[in-house]
Amino acid sequence: MVFEAMLALGLDARDVAHLERLSDPEVRRRLGTSTEHFAHYQRENVIAYLEAWADLLEDRLSDALQQDEALRQDEALRLESAVPIAAE
Repeated sequence: MVFEAMLALGLDARDVAHLERLSDPEVRRRLGTSTEHFAHYQRENVIAYLEAWADLLEDRLSDALQQDEALRQDEALRLESAVPIAAE
């Protein structure tokens, strides 16, 4: 049930595998840790990993929203500058 709930929220099997071992390379880069000496069973490591992952996801969302807004602005400018077609 937990796995199904995670999938329903948008995670995939790879995300779950990384979460199990705290091994996602992007998250680990944010933490500044290598895969050595970062025990996945230590509470402090799990907390740090989850916080770094949350920050990464927030940054991705922010970037996506900014790109979406830029596309909307470009579309609005394009529509404003369009030459109207004369009525027949």
